Amino acid sequence: MTKEKLEKEAEAEARINKKLIILGKAPVAGKQCLDARVDFPDCEVWTVGTHKIEHADRYYEFHGLGIDPYRPVFRDVSNDVKAVSSLLPVNNSVSAMLLEAYFEGYKDIEILGCPMIARDEYQKQKPALAMCIGFCLGNSRDSIQISWDGAPELVNYYERYQK
Repeated sequence: MTKEKLEKEAEAEARINKKLIILGKAPVAGKQCLDARVDFPDCEVWTVGTHKIEHADRYYEFHGLGIDPYRPVFRDVSNDVKAVSSLLPVNNSVSAMLLEAYFEGYKDIEILGCPMIARDEYQKQKPALAMCIGFCLGNSRDSIQISWDGAPELVNYYERYQK
């Protein structure tokens, strides 16, 4: 194996061992995030292409919108994500980013600024993201942690009716 290939593999390993923040456009903890290096030091940050935050590691844009040409923009997903999209409702950018992170091997993922409560389209997208999270947690061979600040409230019906 060449030195260059070994360095590239080491860099990829270090990257996936960082916490990954998948960032939506809603405020996080009551404030709008403007600079990934300031708001999330020591984390990898992926967001949607139209987000105004600076210095994110990736910007995903699937709607054909023109954005800053100097940003690392991703307009497609891997073949792994395409393959599972026949089984899962990958109907939003956050779900696509989550699955991409899962297949790339990230172990610690936090979804922020994505409450999915504002518009009618989110009524279909929120359960789809929850299903994608379940897929990642249920199919991981390794330990994986995923948190979502907009997750639906967990209700244990058994406990509710025992009161």
